[in-house]
Amino acid sequence: MNRFHGFVRLSMVGAICIVIAAPGAADASLTRNAAGAKNIGESGRLTIDTAGQIEADQDGKTWILETGAQYQVSSRLQVLVETVLYERFQPDVGESAKGLGDTDATLSWLLSEGNKSLPSLVVGAKVKFPTAGDEIGTRKADYSALLVLGKESGELELSLEAEYATFGSPPGETLKNQLLYTVTAEYGLTGFMAAYAELFGASAATAEESRSDAALVGLELDYQLSDVTAPYVSLELDTEGVSSARAGVEWTW
Repeated sequence: MNRFHGFVRLSMVGAICIVIAAPGAADASLTRNAAGAKNIGESGRLTIDTAGQIEADQDGKTWILETGAQYQVSSRLQVLVETVLYERFQPDVGESAKGLGDTDATLSWLLSEGNKSLPSLVVGAKVKFPTAGDEIGTRKADYSALLVLGKESGELELSLEAEYATFGSPPGETLKNQLLYTVTAEYGLTGFMAAYAELFGASAATAEESRSDAALVGLELDYQLSDVTAPYVSLELDTEGVSSARAGVEWTW
């Protein structure tokens, strides 16, 4: 399966845990394990991914259009830039919010490729640039340190992603630094279909809140249309009652 697209819940958990008066801007989420060792490879490789997603929960629906570019500077160094081109949150009660989302830039370094006994190890740093408007964004930058462990066994892939994040506080809010985690298990059912499950969570975002944890299951299908182009779709459902559908295209040169 393609490793650039999909989702990573590290940044999404941060968005879930930040409680502000207006809906928070969606973090770019094309990067399911994009920083993992399997996705750091041939120097000079460029991957561009564009996708649309709809999410629904007990509060309403969210539509997101996002794109990202991933460049392999070397066999160990990777640069990833993602941005939410458009986001619209339509609550069941109240007014909607829409506009441009935030932009993330991530630098990842492969420390160890791992072996039969030890997992691969990647470290990274991420910056969120506050490109979202006042209607949906905090207008503050965020900074994160990342660590990704990965292990494969046949068709089964396991990963542990940890992130320590510092958030810029919007007016009227004081946001705490957070420790976020994602544990992922993915199993290749066929050459174009994979099932996955995740456990993800974060420490408290504010003094008034407690830590949060959740889990999800998903199914992803992709098709290698050519050496360059690979369209895909995915469906997800989590324990917080959030369901989502995503469709996109990945181009690699």
